[in-house]
Amino acid sequence: MSIFRKTLRTALSILSRWALNKHQIELIVINGWYGTEVARELLYTILSPTLLVRRNIKEIWWDFSIPLAVLGYKDKKRNPFAWVWLLLKAALYLLFGKKNPHILILSADCTYDATARYWGSFIKPEYLLILNYTKKAALTEELIKSTKFNKGTIIYDPDQTNVKIQRVLQNTPTFTFSQYAPAKVQIIDQKNLFTIKYQKREISLPKEYFPAVSADLIAGVYSLALLMKMDLYEIGYNSLKFSLPDLVISKIKQNLAYN
Repeated sequence: MSIFRKTLRTALSILSRWALNKHQIELIVINGWYGTEVARELLYTILSPTLLVRRNIKEIWWDFSIPLAVLGYKDKKRNPFAWVWLLLKAALYLLFGKKNPHILILSADCTYDATARYWGSFIKPEYLLILNYTKKAALTEELIKSTKFNKGTIIYDPDQTNVKIQRVLQNTPTFTFSQYAPAKVQIIDQKNLFTIKYQKREISLPKEYFPAVSADLIAGVYSLALLMKMDLYEIGYNSLKFSLPDLVISKIKQNLAYN
């Protein structure tokens, strides 16, 4: 790795931490083996009518994707002069710009240990949603550490999370969802309906409104929305407006064709 790239990585992480603190950004991170982009879009659909929220929309393709998403800049390669100009603009905005408190939803996935450690050094989620975690993943473990350090809440399905991780989650604020295991949010997958139960309330949703969305993914996203103090019925109503962006649809089609 060149000296310039090392310096750039460090600068982007410092600016990202600065932005998260200055703007009092409430950080939600969605992590898992698959389905994170769909979950991100569903959660954004639910929260955006009533809360100030943004999310990363471009597929993650390198280690700079997450810091650029935090800072709100386009995720693309730049020449050295353009990178220096970006760093300068970001620093000036953080120095002199107004605070902008809001919620940021990040879907974060990677397979490289070094990238996982890099992101974990500045991402400190208030809420971490773990989807379908059944085997070791460096990023998931880094995000669990950073969420615990931040005294955040970890949302997971005990039926789809390996036993080792469940031990790590002991003495940590958690919120559970499941189809089968005992959990705070239960979802029942019926022929044409998803039924979600929370405390003494329940709603049923027609499956036709949720293309390419699994029951566990819906339950995880609903759990997050409930933690954001939203009412179950409001969550259900907002979620019926859900539609997948073209970019996500294209990626799903590519994966199906590849498999």
